[in-house]
Amino acid sequence: MAAVVAGSVAWGVAAPVTPVQAAGETIISTFYVPLFEDNARAALFSVNGGTGTALSSTTSVTIGTEGELVYYDHWEDGYEPAANNKTQGSTLVLGDGNTANGDASNYCVPARCAGDYMPAGAVLRLNNSTTVVPGSLTTPRNSATVVFDGRDKLSATGGLTVTHATWPTAIDALHSEMAAAFDTSRWGINFRAPVGTNTPAQGSGTTSFSYSGIEVMAAEAGTSVSVDANNDGDFLDANDVNGTVIGEGQTIYVNGNVQQGARVVASKPVQVFMMTGVIGSNYENRSFQIFPTEGLVNDYVAPASTARPSGTPSYATVLYIFNPQTTAITVNVETPSGTTAYNVPAGSILNPAPFLPYNEAARITSASTFAVVAGSGTREISSQSLNYDWGYSPLPARLIVDDLSIGWAPGSQNLSAAGYDPLWVTTVAPTTLYVDYDGDPATGAFVDPNGLRYDTTYNFATALAMQRVTDPNDNDMTGARIYTIDGTGIAAAYGEDPATTTPVAFPGVDLGTTQFPSCGALCVNKTASLAVDVDGDGLVDPGDTIRWEVTATNTDYYVLVLPVLLDSLPPDVTYVPGSSTVQINNNPVIGVADDSVPPAATLFPYDESGKSIVANIPVGSQVKVTFETTVDDNYGGSGALCNKAVITSVRQTILTPANGADTGCVPIDGLRVTKTSNSGGNPVQPGQNLTYTMTVTNAAGDTVTGVEVKDILPPGLTWVSTSVTAPALISDTFADDFQNTSGGGWTGSTGSNSWSATSWSETDTGGAGINSGFVKKVTDSSSLAVEFDETSPQNTAISRVVGDLTGYAAVTLAFDRRCQSMETGDAVSVEVRPNGAAGWQNVATFNNCSNALPVAESFNLTAGQIGTATEIRFRVSNSFSGTGNDWFYLDNVVVSAGVRAPSTYAGAAPPNLTTLTDLLPGETATITLVTTVNNPYTASD
Repeated sequence: MAAVVAGSVAWGVAAPVTPVQAAGETIISTFYVPLFEDNARAALFSVNGGTGTALSSTTSVTIGTEGELVYYDHWEDGYEPAANNKTQGSTLVLGDGNTANGDASNYCVPARCAGDYMPAGAVLRLNNSTTVVPGSLTTPRNSATVVFDGRDKLSATGGLTVTHATWPTAIDALHSEMAAAFDTSRWGINFRAPVGTNTPAQGSGTTSFSYSGIEVMAAEAGTSVSVDANNDGDFLDANDVNGTVIGEGQTIYVNGNVQQGARVVASKPVQVFMMTGVIGSNYENRSFQIFPTEGLVNDYVAPASTARPSGTPSYATVLYIFNPQTTAITVNVETPSGTTAYNVPAGSILNPAPFLPYNEAARITSASTFAVVAGSGTREISSQSLNYDWGYSPLPARLIVDDLSIGWAPGSQNLSAAGYDPLWVTTVAPTTLYVDYDGDPATGAFVDPNGLRYDTTYNFATALAMQRVTDPNDNDMTGARIYTIDGTGIAAAYGEDPATTTPVAFPGVDLGTTQFPSCGALCVNKTASLAVDVDGDGLVDPGDTIRWEVTATNTDYYVLVLPVLLDSLPPDVTYVPGSSTVQINNNPVIGVADDSVPPAATLFPYDESGKSIVANIPVGSQVKVTFETTVDDNYGGSGALCNKAVITSVRQTILTPANGADTGCVPIDGLRVTKTSNSGGNPVQPGQNLTYTMTVTNAAGDTVTGVEVKDILPPGLTWVSTSVTAPALISDTFADDFQNTSGGGWTGSTGSNSWSATSWSETDTGGAGINSGFVKKVTDSSSLAVEFDETSPQNTAISRVVGDLTGYAAVTLAFDRRCQSMETGDAVSVEVRPNGAAGWQNVATFNNCSNALPVAESFNLTAGQIGTATEIRFRVSNSFSGTGNDWFYLDNVVVSAGVRAPSTYAGAAPPNLTTLTDLLPGETATITLVTTVNNPYTASD
């Protein structure tokens, strides 16, 4: 967060801070976790009879807006009668500040949910485990055992991104299913299967969908479901479903033999997913979200092109384009290389199916609506097509937004690598893509034009260029935020990269899915800006005017009727009478009448019970509401001015809710500056020393960085000195360069502080000591180093207790490592735990690597990884084969622990006195400027 101080003037931006929301608020989004484990197991077993009955299962939730409240309702004991009113013991209420009814911090990874508060971008890992490795569930599922699994219900006061993945515990994620859930406001009643058992093989491949199953899940009791599985026009065949009634959260699963064009018809809204595979292939599976027929469009974007740059196999992404119309249609596939037109027969699929070039996304359009899904690697021969097998549903153009919160997207299964499973991103026009790895606008090395922090950018020189986006910090894109400033739309998918460097098996994750916006059918965005700046200082001060803007966009395929805006003003502001307006698309702006007082309590039209903004919002249309407030005289400027807009509406015809919400915050200065002198208000004399003391305090809730302090010395004064006292990060180090060979050889300590443990502990079945066994000290790169030799068995390790690190603000683990001829199956993991009673947590894993020279590594440890007896370990996590001269070398281990403490240093002469590196919330820096009054003191001074 950049800031500038010039004399006594400060500028800065405080990240949005909103209050914890109260239980019982309006539900904005509702999700039912798809791919119920019983159904997924049936699909997986049909492809591989060795699937077993135990499934590893993970559900990931990314919080879309600051301060959301989420009700997590398990299906096993029935659903709550009212989603926002907990009555059952198993239901979790997350984000309301009450840890007794559910504590978000128990599930928040990384740890960002202290006090049961969930910031935007926070990630809930619901995997029945305390580690990244999911817990195992037994199928068929027993309602007596309450776990996180498919069919669970999530209700939230804002937008969410919900993803579910599952795989056989015995086989691992090579054989898997994955889906991103839809908010119920996007569900439908008519569906067609775009692929099926009769979909032709492509390229050199075999039939990629010899197994095709359909899962139908209901949101309401009394939902009648019919499935024409073989697409013969009736619901009467043996594999069909004819009017079966299911209840809330229940499913119907057609276990195989689904043909392309198969129909699903429901009496009430449902969500539909396909699980497909190649029977007998061991582990070739692909899952797809199916869009309602009434929601099909004539414009899609396929963001992921998985083709290798050259050679065979290619693993190109194949586009399966299905025409539901009764006549042939022309479909255009546009990539950066050009546009090709295809004729798609009525009621059939385009064959041969087009496939995407290396590093090129596609836009698929037609004059008529159609369906399309994308499959990676389906053109390859059967011995290759099962290696990097996943699919996704290209994004309908109406769902493309300029801001995405990323769902479950680990770079590898154990987070040992960032790029095995990247995020595949494209944009619909040339733009700059901003990436915030942790979704936290208060962190990151850079500041965007809106004052929010981010980590990196990508330049898209052309529309439909493609970029693999990964997180080098923690190897996990889950919870990241990607966005554009200029409003350019983004499309993204997550899935395995078939690059030659990606392992076919663990730790690669052989699955993928589309990334959907966190908003539902009604996307709401609220912003705030300074409309009138009375004193012209660019800051929000008493008397200034703030303009608030609420934008509601209908991304649904139904008209949204009766939209009502509820917007309660925050403290410290007063509504400007007559300032409310409404505008539909680019139509003329219309004034909105103020409320009459009485009977209303205030003039503001949208508080109390809210107000209808328009009669309806047509499909694809946007409504913009604006109003103004003045900042009250007693505003102290210590907190951000934020408030939440909630819009409720109903989907026409289908008559189900479509709600949206967003919180807008006006940028607030977080710095407070004082300046005094030692004159005491008395006249000064020639030759007298005159000392100025300036304090700079960060009154915001977030860290500010790069604070420039400037003061122009007036005539008549001569500068003597500048002294700065400011908080600084002072590092203690715990280190070992492994050069010590005395005292058993494992007792080296070369840092500023002593290790809690006097020596490293060795786990070595080959013998103890630095000269024997599988782990020993040898000379590598002209220096003594630790060597794990080529026959090291699993769990060979060295570990050492660092000590109590709980009082430090930041802890970093650094070391040099060198791999020699380590194959995919050879692995060394770096692990840490807060104390001896806690489980080990993975920091990094090294495999499939070979280096001529040592590589410097550095990792920031999280609050959950350090404790009163912090311990680090280097462990062979997968035994060395010994067939390729496999060695791992370790040297120069340094644990750096930083603590904040005052530091005094000399500043510079005026006007540029100093630049403060950073100020944490509540911290103060003091700058003392000593001058002398000129002697003689002239009339011009």
